[in-house]
Amino acid sequence: LILAAHYVFLPAQLWTRDTTAVDVNISVHSLAAVGRDVERCTPIALESGKLLSAAGCVDLRSGDFRGLDFNDANLRHVLLQSADLRGAQLIDADLSFAQLQGARLDGTEMRGVRLVGANLVDASMRGSQMQRASYNMTRLEGASMDRSDLTGSLFAKIESARGARFS
Repeated sequence: LILAAHYVFLPAQLWTRDTTAVDVNISVHSLAAVGRDVERCTPIALESGKLLSAAGCVDLRSGDFRGLDFNDANLRHVLLQSADLRGAQLIDADLSFAQLQGARLDGTEMRGVRLVGANLVDASMRGSQMQRASYNMTRLEGASMDRSDLTGSLFAKIESARGARFS
């Protein structure tokens, strides 16, 4: 089976806390099997310019998303390595299996976020509000959660937390 890969850039608007629209280009990487019509991506869903779903194939690596609103967004399997999400809102967002290595999440609102199977190696989440978050099967090596509120969060079957800081 031979796979062909292609990239598509979609314009979108994300909203900051003060309801200022921010234009971004989102790179969507999709894989289609040659000879078969196989699509492995979930389409991006926007409602009134707000990102609701970008699951499966969105490449947001090294992006600057400071202060943006991702509340209730489906961001499963999204690539967010080295992204800057400081001060963003991710309340009740689903980041299961997301790749967040080296991401900056300092001061984020992450109450109720789902991070099942997510990779948070070397991610910085200092001073974040992470109550009721789910960290099942998450990789946390070198992650920093200093001064974060983890009240009611679930840490089960953690893959690794070597060098993580929770002070």
